[in-house]
Amino acid sequence: AAQLGIDLTDEESSAMIAEVDGDGNGVIDYAEFLALFRGIKVSREEKKKQQQSAAVNVALQGKDSITGGTVFDNAKQMMSFLRVFRFVIWLYSERKMILLALSHFVATMVIWAHFALIKFQQQENAVPEGAPRYWAKRIIPPLEFGSMHAILFQMALIPFTMSRYTIATFSSSKLNKYLPLDKALRIHIHLGYTMVSIVFSATIVFFIFFGLSCSEGEEAFCDKFTSEIMITGYCILGILLLMAGTAFFRHSIPYELFYGVHFIFLAMYAIAVAHTFDIAQRSGKKDRSQ
Repeated sequence: AAQLGIDLTDEESSAMIAEVDGDGNGVIDYAEFLALFRGIKVSREEKKKQQQSAAVNVALQGKDSITGGTVFDNAKQMMSFLRVFRFVIWLYSERKMILLALSHFVATMVIWAHFALIKFQQQENAVPEGAPRYWAKRIIPPLEFGSMHAILFQMALIPFTMSRYTIATFSSSKLNKYLPLDKALRIHIHLGYTMVSIVFSATIVFFIFFGLSCSEGEEAFCDKFTSEIMITGYCILGILLLMAGTAFFRHSIPYELFYGVHFIFLAMYAIAVAHTFDIAQRSGKKDRSQ
């Protein structure tokens, strides 16, 4: 150490040797010297990696002279801009479909609200104040009545999406400029799922409300479950369940099965007519608005 210009005490020299002396014999043999040399080499490589990593961090965290942000900040801003840009492009490319979907939603809700309001006014006279479940009887039947007409509206629109010749004819007209006639299948699927959603929601509410009223001994609600209009309603629900199930699993079942099952929509339309012209309509007791 003295020859290298380093002044060390005996204690410091002994401490340095002891740090490397693995067998404790007070001498650094060849194997221990190699281990020391490898350790120095590894230490240098780790230090070099740390310096490189620190340099990268400094570069990434350094401020941009134009934007004043770090590289990460600029990258985040760019990604946010690209997401907004892609969304704007999607809005423009789907503008006709979006406008049609919004128009369909508004029309459905107008029909729903119109007939629900009519039924609500009728229930005002039909349900005496103080009756059990007064507000449920005032509100739920109007909601169900509005749902029924919203369903019929979907049923009226669906055949147009299946009229291939008509769609092909209008696709070459100016009407195609305003309506996405080239996306008739998407419209058909949208209408189908809309109708199924309304039917299932209305059915669940119906069974809960009428079931509770029937369980409390109100015979008029019990009789509804076995009435002619309910039996045809059960048939429509079953057909819809079958069609919705095959539609949902259309990618995992044979196409012939999916295609064949969907032809039973003709039976559903026929049953819907029978559903409307039930015994109450035929006998003149009620004038069905459907």
